[in-house]
Amino acid sequence: MDPIILPRISDQKPLVSVITATYNHERYIRDCLEGFLMQKTNFPVEVIIHDDASTDHTIDIIREYYEKRPDLFHVIIERENQYSKKKQMNVSKSLYELAQGKYIALCEGDDYWTDPLKLQKQFDFMESNPEYAGCFHNYYKRIGSQIKNNPSPYKENINVSIKMAIVDGVGQSFRVVTIFFLKEAIHEFSKFRERCSVGDYPLKLCVAMHGNWYYMNETMSVYRLYAQGSWTKNNCNNQHAIKHCNSMIAWFDSLAAMYPSLKEEFYQAKGQSQLGLYMIENRRREVFANKYCRKALFSGSFVFVSRKLMWLLCPPLYYILLQAREFVLKKLT
Repeated sequence: MDPIILPRISDQKPLVSVITATYNHERYIRDCLEGFLMQKTNFPVEVIIHDDASTDHTIDIIREYYEKRPDLFHVIIERENQYSKKKQMNVSKSLYELAQGKYIALCEGDDYWTDPLKLQKQFDFMESNPEYAGCFHNYYKRIGSQIKNNPSPYKENINVSIKMAIVDGVGQSFRVVTIFFLKEAIHEFSKFRERCSVGDYPLKLCVAMHGNWYYMNETMSVYRLYAQGSWTKNNCNNQHAIKHCNSMIAWFDSLAAMYPSLKEEFYQAKGQSQLGLYMIENRRREVFANKYCRKALFSGSFVFVSRKLMWLLCPPLYYILLQAREFVLKKLT
């Protein structure tokens, strides 16, 4: 069945296209949409919202905002859920093709922006530095009503090369809610997205193949963890996490074969996925048998290194703390 389309009504061609994916986000979508409305720019913007047949009141809220600003929003409402049909890759590709802007920014329906000049700052940087393919910034982490600072992946404004993006893109270095990139940089997105269980990492990599990323040492958005139906929430399920890790391991192997000059970096990224898999499956010996896992064991922030060492040295305490975390998350979300 064809989706319902609520078209953007404006004579102005946008310079920036914002793409938002929603599904059962009624508890969060207002924060997301208000973050768009607060943006102050000297250029036209379009916001493309794709709702994957939500069964709650998400669509009603989106319609409410569309009626207020039909010049800003272009809304696509699926009649049947596309994710359940494993068509999410086709949806992503069609949304990128639909975008009219020179640049694209992303924000999932359960995340939101906090700086009214976010788009303007990123646009100005890209226009002044055409050698870059994209830029990103730091973010706050939110669990329930608690908002915390995210340890900055880098301590200053910095150029992020393809090699850095391969290794850093696996973890928390940059989230979708922070990125802003050239539309022309993702013409080969489908090639990178194929056989990968997530969409954000292939996107970051595809952009990095076109040109370097630039990190802006400012905090301008909120990344919500463990929201209902989110990837982080689903990944609390061990079977889901194991499937994801195995998929990423196979994907990194294929990329290492495709790009021999970047083999070392892809194997480092693979080592991070292998470490995650071994932690879930309690395979401690294999960590030391794999040099990339050994590197991954000591990579990341102090908190993450401490957590990994706790798993290695005292598994019972590690799993008790995991259960405690699950209990707290249920209370918060």
